[in-house]
Amino acid sequence: MEQECKRGTVKQFMESATGYALTWRDREARATGTLNMETGVFVNREQSRLNQHFKKGDTHTQESKDAIALARTGTKHSEATKARIKESNLG
Repeated sequence: MEQECKRGTVKQFMESATGYALTWRDREARATGTLNMETGVFVNREQSRLNQHFKKGDTHTQESKDAIALARTGTKHSEATKARIKESNLG
């Protein structure tokens, strides 16, 4: 990061795929809802993405469930997909 500052390329570095992102240190820190020096940490973008994925035991809030349901409203499976589902359910 220091080298990027000296070169004047911090913005490009932070926006690149290899740049860093500010994220919560762990699940307990995220639960507080406050991002500060104790709860936050800089990590590379890939690690940040992995940290934010659902893990075993995580649950959606009711608001999230409603948003997912709304996004899926009106979507239909194709006939090919229906056939594959039927085949898998038959054993």
